Amino acid sequence: MPLNKKQQEELKAKVDQRVILVTGASGGIGEGIVRSAYEHQFCKRFVLVARREEELKRVAASLPDADCLIVTADVTKEEDVKRVGEKALEHFGRVDVWVNNAGKGSTVKPSELQAHHIDEMIDVNVKSVLYGMHVALNIFKTNAAQEGGQIVNVSSLLARAMQVYPERDTSFRSAYGPSKAFVTAMTDAFRTELNTDAAWKDKIKISTVNPGPVGSDFGVNANGPPSAGQSVESCADAIYQLTLLEQRDEMYTDPPLYPAVNAYYERLLAAPEE
Repeated sequence: MPLNKKQQEELKAKVDQRVILVTGASGGIGEGIVRSAYEHQFCKRFVLVARREEELKRVAASLPDADCLIVTADVTKEEDVKRVGEKALEHFGRVDVWVNNAGKGSTVKPSELQAHHIDEMIDVNVKSVLYGMHVALNIFKTNAAQEGGQIVNVSSLLARAMQVYPERDTSFRSAYGPSKAFVTAMTDAFRTELNTDAAWKDKIKISTVNPGPVGSDFGVNANGPPSAGQSVESCADAIYQLTLLEQRDEMYTDPPLYPAVNAYYERLLAAPEE
């Protein structure tokens, strides 16, 4: 269940000790999440993770009075993700929120889909999330300085786009969409297992975020122009409010998408015609 107003205020009061780690923090949604948490005075201590060090330095420099640890890493490599966790603990002594945001797009028609397209999407979009969850959960359960924490996995509306928008041709996301469906289902599995663990189910939260089209440079990595859609700022603010503050299990970032998502579930759950 989402946190109530009193619980949200108690959560915000911990701003001075809270540490948020974000992968893919050098731009787009990742940078937006960092900036939104900072501007809402939810956090002043960040671990910024990406491959582009200069961009991470730019993000850190734009946050006055914030304590930012910059860690360059390739999150498709498990040893790099473990090193990220180690660096975070060395510097801050804790990680309260671990955001698995790093990812890559892909544009390929199903008729042209090859195994190497799938391999790349699994490495970047799925394995990086898996590695991050393992490291984060280990920190949450073994670090004496804290009890629990939150994992936020950035998936995508495209995990279900073919069902939500049957009239639209999103088939060109034939590798990217399924990789995000994997992320969503894998996150559900981790959450379900956690909910059976009496010792941790109330102390560790695992959330899934499903952005729709976002106006960032992510589209460039998908072999296309920058995508139009919800602004990065609006997307990040929705993630802050619904995921970091209310701690919902799963959320969609763009309100105009809600009718289509609701209609999908209505179709899915419709009673058989007599």
